[in-house]
Amino acid sequence: MRTRLSSPVLPIALPLALVLAAPLAAVQPSSPPSPLYGIAELSNQTVTIAPWTGAATLLGDLGLDASNGDLAYDSSTDTLYASDMTTADLQQTGLARIDRRTGAATFVGDHGDSINVAGLAYVASADLLYGADMESNSLVTVDRTSGALTMVGPFGVTGMRDLAYNASTDTLYGVDGTNLFAISRATGHASFLGNLGPMFGVSNPVSALAFDPGSHQLFAGDCCSLYIVNTITGATDRIGGTGLTLLGAIEFGPQNLLADGFEGGSLARWSAVQGAL
Repeated sequence: MRTRLSSPVLPIALPLALVLAAPLAAVQPSSPPSPLYGIAELSNQTVTIAPWTGAATLLGDLGLDASNGDLAYDSSTDTLYASDMTTADLQQTGLARIDRRTGAATFVGDHGDSINVAGLAYVASADLLYGADMESNSLVTVDRTSGALTMVGPFGVTGMRDLAYNASTDTLYGVDGTNLFAISRATGHASFLGNLGPMFGVSNPVSALAFDPGSHQLFAGDCCSLYIVNTITGATDRIGGTGLTLLGAIEFGPQNLLADGFEGGSLARWSAVQGAL
């Protein structure tokens, strides 16, 4: 049963992670975090994540194999996309649409020669879906009707695995697992911004990245935790554990939306303002 918040949401104190993340843009109390979606890679499931605690809640089974892809929300069509989704017969790997109410994925089309489009980000001003292709180490655009890739240009670095876009500064961010970059949408060239921290490396790379337009914060995830990223230095502050074994991707949905999630087998509503069910 769907429930409604029966009383006004009370103001909450900002967590220490936000204070430590200065000089990031200040959080606007009137603009709470948007709903945060994620992919539990080993179990092939979609989850929702409380942005200020990191805790993940099961949304539903993908129905496709999640390998090393990413999520991106297309505001022009209200669609959540996932890259690098593999069909049950293992014959195609490509773009899929994710139902934000059930978590189920619908396969759109094959990525072609690449089976490693590890990053995905939608840019509304260009109405384009960008991808990070680890096969060619290049920025690509992804056709939303077929999944086909079009080359933009090389990053100039290897291993770019996740993308996130800040529309207010027109900045496309990328991570290679240990470092933060700003990426040119014209050429694909990646400019180094900073190291994400000593806790990240080959055995524990940053595997997820998303920018929240509601709070104006850049979020990241490794195997099991959620972080806030300083967009000036690349430094990260841990928010909390997700409870997952391998968090493969994160993305924010429509701003100020109360997202659906599962609790105890029944449909419940959770508030992104409070960051908890």
